[in-house]
Amino acid sequence: FTESRTTFHYFISQNKNKTTTDGMTGLNSLFVVLLLALLACVHTNVVLEQLPTAADEEVSDADLVKLFGNNRKLSDCTNWHKKEPDPSAILMQVRKSPCRCPPSFPKSFHDGTDEWTTDPGCDASKQPNTCSYHIGAHGCYRHTYTSKGPGTQACYDKNGDWIADPRKGAGTLDKYNAVNQNLFHLLNHYNHDVVPWNNCCDDASLPENICDLYYEKRPPGECQHYRF
Repeated sequence: FTESRTTFHYFISQNKNKTTTDGMTGLNSLFVVLLLALLACVHTNVVLEQLPTAADEEVSDADLVKLFGNNRKLSDCTNWHKKEPDPSAILMQVRKSPCRCPPSFPKSFHDGTDEWTTDPGCDASKQPNTCSYHIGAHGCYRHTYTSKGPGTQACYDKNGDWIADPRKGAGTLDKYNAVNQNLFHLLNHYNHDVVPWNNCCDDASLPENICDLYYEKRPPGECQHYRF
C-alpha cells in the first residue's frame, strides 16, 4: 500500500502542470481519480480481511472490538510513551526494593529503616487468586516516602527473592503511589500507571514488544540488600 501511494504522489508531481493540445489533461485527471479509488479499495480490503469471511457468519460486536479496539489501544500506548518523560528522575525519588523479603510473606515488614506494606493486588496470602498484573510473582509490597509522591512496587517469587524481569512478574515504578488511599490520588495512579499498562500490556493480540514501551517508562528499578 505504501509503494502504491508513493507511485501516486510521483504521478501527481509529473502531471500537475502538464497540458496537451489533444485533451490528455482530462484523461490524466480521470486516471488520478480512478487510481485514488483503487488505493482506497485496497486499504479497505486489508481491514475487512481481519473480519469473519464465511457467507453465513455475521460480524459480532466482539469482532469489531477486537479489530478497532486493539488499534485504539496500540495508538494510546504509543502516544503515552512518546509524551512520558524518562523515568530516571522519578527513580531517584523512590526507595530501592529489598533484594529479599521474609519468606513467610507477612502483611508488612521493616527493611531496617522503612516499612513495606502488602500490595492488595498481589497478596501472597490469597494465592492462587491474585497477582493478575504480575503473573509469576508470589507476592508484592509497596513503599512511598511521601503520601502524594511516586512509589516503589517490589514483587517476589515463592522463595522471597526479588523479581527483576517484568515478564516474570516484577513490580513497576509508580508515578503516583498506590499506598495513599485518597480518592483523587488513586485516580491519578489509575490514569498514569494503570491505564497505560492496560493499553500496552493487557491484550495478547497486540505485538509482544508493545508491552516493553510500558516497562521502559515504568521499570522495576533496582534492589538493595538491607540489613533487617
